[in-house]
Amino acid sequence: MATKKVEDKKKKVVTAKKKEKVVEAVVEEEKVICEECGKKYLASLNECPKCGYSASDAKKKKTFYDDDEFEEYDDEDEDYVPKKEVKKEVKKEKVETKKKEEPKKEVKVEKKKKKEEKNVNKKVSIDNKKSMLSDDSNEIFNFIKILVVIVLLVGIVWVVASIFNKEEVKEDAKDNEQEQVATIQNDKILASSIFNKKDKTYYVFAYDASEENKKAEKYGALFTEYDSFSDKDKVVMFWVDLSDPLNKDVVAETKKDENKKPSKYENLSIYGPALIRIKNGKLDKYYDSDDAIEKIEKLIKSYRDKAKEEAEKK
Repeated sequence: MATKKVEDKKKKVVTAKKKEKVVEAVVEEEKVICEECGKKYLASLNECPKCGYSASDAKKKKTFYDDDEFEEYDDEDEDYVPKKEVKKEVKKEKVETKKKEEPKKEVKVEKKKKKEEKNVNKKVSIDNKKSMLSDDSNEIFNFIKILVVIVLLVGIVWVVASIFNKEEVKEDAKDNEQEQVATIQNDKILASSIFNKKDKTYYVFAYDASEENKKAEKYGALFTEYDSFSDKDKVVMFWVDLSDPLNKDVVAETKKDENKKPSKYENLSIYGPALIRIKNGKLDKYYDSDDAIEKIEKLIKSYRDKAKEEAEKK
């Protein structure tokens, strides 16, 4: 009896456990997982008590997407956890975005490198240009220096040459003056010998040769030029210095006192300048003041033209 009671108790426990399992299975089968929040709720409830998500919303959601993206599943066999799938998709997207961002970063790095290379090339080109400009400016500066040195050397040479030329000209002028003085002194005579020269025909040019007389140089130049011609037919000319004290007896104080027809030394009265022509010891022609100068200039011109003709014939 005792064994029967034990067996009955065991059977009751087994049946009770089976009932509990059946109830639990029924309860598990009646529960549904919310696709929004993931909480389990009874299928008898049309919507999730936590977030209010319903099966109708799930149907709408399913129709919004293509059927190929979702796999068919049974509510009784498998539990659908939408949160985990969403997370995976986000991760995938993040991985894809990372993959996309990586080449972008590489492109940016390459662009930066290219920009840096361009900047470096620009700097190098600018430095090269500056160096070229500096070289050109240095060459121009050196060329200008050389030109300045050459100009200075030429100027120094020219100054030295001009100094030597001036000295030579002065020496030549001194020589000419000495020659002129020598010729003038050789042809200079006293008034007392105007009628006593040995030549048959000759001229006597009488003028004041003192420094006070402003035209003395001009008269002296005319006499030396006339005397320089070496023509055989030229008439010899002598000159008398009226400023010489030895000739003061023949100097007239005024133009009225001048004697234009003297026959001998005692009759001479010259105001000057005067050109006297003597022929065979007697007065042939007498030219006073401006007439005397014009006559000498005409004589010089005639001898000059004659010299040119002879030079052209040669």
